[in-house]
Amino acid sequence: MAFPFDFGFIPSTLAEDGDPLDVLALMDAPVIAGCLLRCRVIGVIEAREKEVGKRWERNDRLIFVACHARVHEGVQRLRQLRAHTLDDIAGFFEDYNRLHDKRFEVRGRHGPRRANKLVKQAAALYRTKGAKS
Repeated sequence: MAFPFDFGFIPSTLAEDGDPLDVLALMDAPVIAGCLLRCRVIGVIEAREKEVGKRWERNDRLIFVACHARVHEGVQRLRQLRAHTLDDIAGFFEDYNRLHDKRFEVRGRHGPRRANKLVKQAAALYRTKGAKS
């Protein structure tokens, strides 16, 4: 399976699952792994995952638009995306996790205000707890 958009993380953040915050970056063309992008946040798909025999764990997907993206240059919030885009993203993660004997469940879709709040919380958690060993 191929990710529907470039998948990455926000450095110096710590999410509830113990990893940096996950990000999907909407761009015109893919970039090489390991590069830093200038992006703007347009929202978040709040979700949770569950491995067989384990408890549900929060695992959100923040949605960003690369500042240089022309296809999505006017997009400022999730609701401005084509109607099926968020359904396609959620469906991808449901299928991807199913292949790894996990479940993925969308709990909500929110705009940039909620997404920015999650970024600030994850940055604060990173500063207090530090990176995962």
